[in-house]
Amino acid sequence: MGFFEELKSGNGTVYAQWGALLSIVLLVIGGLTNLFSSAILFALIAWVEAFFMILLEIPLFQKCCPTGPKVQSVVKFFEGNGLRAVLYLVFSVLMWLSLSVGFGLLIIAALTELFASLCYAVAAFKKQERQPSTLTGANLGPGSLL
Repeated sequence: MGFFEELKSGNGTVYAQWGALLSIVLLVIGGLTNLFSSAILFALIAWVEAFFMILLEIPLFQKCCPTGPKVQSVVKFFEGNGLRAVLYLVFSVLMWLSLSVGFGLLIIAALTELFASLCYAVAAFKKQERQPSTLTGANLGPGSLL
C-alpha cells in the first residue's frame, strides 16, 4: 500500500502516526530553538518526547538501535491505541505548559501531538487495528532484510 492509499484508508492510526512524525520534527526543531532561551527545561522535555516517539512510531529504529529489555517492555506497553492516545495527550499538555515561559514553536508541536492523540483515541473507540505506515519501516517482520 502506498502513501496516498494509506491516507485514503480512513484508519485513524495512520493519521495519528503521521501527526506523531510531524510532532517529532517540530519537537526537535523547537527544542533547538528553545535551547538558548529561558525555556531550556521545555527544550529538554521536547527532545525526550521526540526520542520516545521515534521508538514508538518508527519500527526501523527499534531494529537499528540496541535497546534493553526495559525499553522494549515500555514500547510494548504502549502498543494499544488507547494508551498511545493518553501518552500523546500527556506529551501535548507538557508542551502546552511551555506557554508559561513564552510563545514558541513548541506550541505547534503541542497541536500536532494533540491531533495524534485524538486520532489514536478515535481509532481506539472504533477498535481499529494499528496499521503502521509502510514508509516508516512497517514491513520489518520475519523475512525482512534487517
